[in-house]
Amino acid sequence: MSNPIVPATAETLDPILEEETDPSPGRRLPVTGKVAAAVLVLFAIVAIFAPLFTADPIVNDRGRVTEGCGTGNGLPLYDPLNCADRKALVAQRRGIGEGEFTHLLGVDGAGRDVFSQLVIGTRTSLLISFLSVGGALLVGGTLGILGGYFRGRVDAVVGFMFDVFLAYPALILALAILRFLGQSVGNIALTVGIVAVPLLGRIARASTLTWSEREFVTASKALGAKHGRIIMRDILPNVLPAMLSIAFLAFGVVIVTEGSLSIIGLGVPDDVMSWGRVLATGGSNLREFSTMALSAAVVITIAVMALNLFGDAVREKFDVRESAL
Repeated sequence: MSNPIVPATAETLDPILEEETDPSPGRRLPVTGKVAAAVLVLFAIVAIFAPLFTADPIVNDRGRVTEGCGTGNGLPLYDPLNCADRKALVAQRRGIGEGEFTHLLGVDGAGRDVFSQLVIGTRTSLLISFLSVGGALLVGGTLGILGGYFRGRVDAVVGFMFDVFLAYPALILALAILRFLGQSVGNIALTVGIVAVPLLGRIARASTLTWSEREFVTASKALGAKHGRIIMRDILPNVLPAMLSIAFLAFGVVIVTEGSLSIIGLGVPDDVMSWGRVLATGGSNLREFSTMALSAAVVITIAVMALNLFGDAVREKFDVRESAL
């Protein structure tokens, strides 16, 4: 006796659709991706916990700081805003020693420890990257998916918005926004995020145009599935890997952008430390503080390389088709 024919419904097709929407479930990260991930985890740990291990400043009975460098015991990590080791600065300029405290990378023109500035500045640089790229991924990705899925007038409006933002040079647009909003960590993240929205949005739109033509999406529409379910269950899981692979590349671009803004005097405020600020401070006097600029450049290079390699590993793991981008 033949088996009865079971009518196709959204519930019966769910396992099939989920298998097809999983691009490459068994592929592992390459060695370079694992190394890059380990480096990024290390940077994240430093950003979260490093400020907790700075040397406590010496405080008098009235609660006023009498010496920002503390006793020098424990980790060679000092408050980069309050610790000013003048003896180390004089010794560094004479080339005869490091002064009273140990400074792994020397001090800047104000006697502040360079190593501490880089370590403490890790949190600011990564925070700006996370906020800007995360916001651009959310806004640009949403607009790109909606435009690529609904097409027609929606796609025309979204595409026009992206073209308007892309018509302005990125650096000029960032300068204009920062001049209007003012310099702060939040404003820098907002500015860079606005610049990145059309770039990530176009990636999402192009990928959505490809996946919305696939058979499982057509089947979901034929079964009467709502647009929200199709976007969340069928489109987003396939578009997200492409967006994430580009987002990790964008993280590196944001770090470099923050350094560029610091060099031209539009970076973080004076009471905030970041990698870009250290690079700008050392670059203003390369003859005397070349080590400061070089150490900041090395840290930024390592971070950008790790982000790029991890982004490539994500693309390879999920088999993102570059032709769709």
